[in-house]
Amino acid sequence: MNFWPLGAILAALLSLFFINLLPPSVGWRLAFGLGAVIAVFTGWARRVLPESPRWLVGRGRVAEAAQVMERIEAGSDHFRR
Repeated sequence: MNFWPLGAILAALLSLFFINLLPPSVGWRLAFGLGAVIAVFTGWARRVLPESPRWLVGRGRVAEAAQVMERIEAGSDHFRR
């Protein structure tokens, strides 16, 4: 949550860069397209990343939390090698 303002500032600066330094007919389209790319990436991340086990347990979804922890622990073996 602490980095959201930095992302907003970065997005504004990139948009300003694209709009001011590129020809007007291209700059706004590139800035708009960049926003679309970020939206698609965010949608992908929401589908791929598991929910927090702590959040799941807090809502009584203990079995799902255990499954997420098992997947995390199984994946951590890859990093121990």
